[in-house]
Amino acid sequence: MHFAKLNKSDRLMRVYRLLREEGPQTTMQIIQKANVAAVSSIISEIRAQGIVIECQPIRRGVYKYTLGCQC
Repeated sequence: MHFAKLNKSDRLMRVYRLLREEGPQTTMQIIQKANVAAVSSIISEIRAQGIVIECQPIRRGVYKYTLGCQC
């Protein structure tokens, strides 16, 4: 699978910045605030570049994403 580079993709950067600047976000919050779709795919693309993003299930079909420690 091919992944977009974070520094060359506006949609990946919007999601990364949102998580970095505003903290944990649900799937719907990411869709609305970053103006993106396919959040799980975007998260996978960001993770493929070594960035840790944790996913916590809230209830069926609802997840909260948190930027992990980059230590």
